[in-house]
Amino acid sequence: MTAGQMVKLYVPFVKFIAEAMGPDCEVVLHDLTKDGGTIIAIENGHISGRKIGDYATDLILKIIQDREYQDKDFIANYKAVGRNSQVCRSSTYFIKDDFGRLIGMVGINTDIQMYEDLHTIASRFLQFANVESNQQTIETKVTEHLHGNIDDVLKTMISAEINRFGVDPARLSSEEKMIIIKSLSDQGAFLLKGCVSEVARLLKTSEPTVYRYLNKIKE
Repeated sequence: MTAGQMVKLYVPFVKFIAEAMGPDCEVVLHDLTKDGGTIIAIENGHISGRKIGDYATDLILKIIQDREYQDKDFIANYKAVGRNSQVCRSSTYFIKDDFGRLIGMVGINTDIQMYEDLHTIASRFLQFANVESNQQTIETKVTEHLHGNIDDVLKTMISAEINRFGVDPARLSSEEKMIIIKSLSDQGAFLLKGCVSEVARLLKTSEPTVYRYLNKIKE
């Protein structure tokens, strides 16, 4: 049995989880042995807007790059954001072959936006006018963006790095551009086809310059 055939065995599992969890739960199967798009099965794709043939997310690329799957079987209950900015509670199961190589993933993304809205409403209702609250809102770091289109994935990753500096890309120094490209490389962005040209476009530089930075990083 090939690695791709092993991953396909999880297709009924995807349908089972989605049926058991209901329409607010997206379940997606990624085949990482394929070139190009990785999604080979998806249920309740309306949550993220993804479909069969779409690409891996920023989180998946980072997991592959960091080899985080080597000493874990799954990661559970992290925050993700859908295409329409809805909040999801997400978990990912790693599918490995007999040699421990990552060949696929099963992702579960439950839309909890309704509960976030209810929490906000309840918090407002329970506030007392003359009582000063010492509680502070804690911003949970987003660990995944549920974009399936390769252009969306790249734009999200690259724009996030550029926005850290808060200036127009044309005003970035060579050192700052190097930091951005190093960070993108660490996240696995350059595993995606077309990343170099997209980085060059958004950084307002040339493709040979991006390649030069990449070579410096590897030195």
